[in-house]
Amino acid sequence: MISRALDPNKYRELYRLFKRAENRMKDVERLRNEAIIPSLNELRYVAYHCINSIVAAGEKESDSEIALAEKHSRLAIYDSMEAGISYLLLKLKNFKQDYKAITIGDIVPDYLKKMKRANEIRDLIKNTDSQNRENYYVKSLKSYKELSDIIDELEMATEELNKKLKTMRIQFWGIGVVGIVIGIIGIIVMIVTLCKK
Repeated sequence: MISRALDPNKYRELYRLFKRAENRMKDVERLRNEAIIPSLNELRYVAYHCINSIVAAGEKESDSEIALAEKHSRLAIYDSMEAGISYLLLKLKNFKQDYKAITIGDIVPDYLKKMKRANEIRDLIKNTDSQNRENYYVKSLKSYKELSDIIDELEMATEELNKKLKTMRIQFWGIGVVGIVIGIIGIIVMIVTLCKK
């Protein structure tokens, strides 16, 4: 039996962080069509520490458990954003592969700046110390949003890029056909010239 009254104000920040983690996790799950297991595990720890804070014998122990629950909420946010960023970076890699034969900058303004920023985001995730992830959760939220915006803009440009790619392929085939015709004519001229000698 709990002998002290619970102060709902102590749980407001935890509630805010938990809802944020849950919402970010759902966003990435929708994007990837799969559960983000590391985030789910962190939210499991949030529940564990939250319950411990309620049944704690004293105020100090309760506050300590709330702090741990908040930490795991921040970790859940980071883990969700890391999974989302990794997925978006894969989409970016596929985009670059699909359109490597053409210049993109004339259709997508500031394309090189966008690619530079995507590389910075990749490096942020790659270089984040696994023991310090909770300190990067705010940066990861901002980075996820930035990368998502970049991907959205690139996807909006695909129709124009596909037209450009199609035109380039037609030109390539046209040049190939002309080359073959010129080659055949050259061979015929050479044969005729040799036959006259």
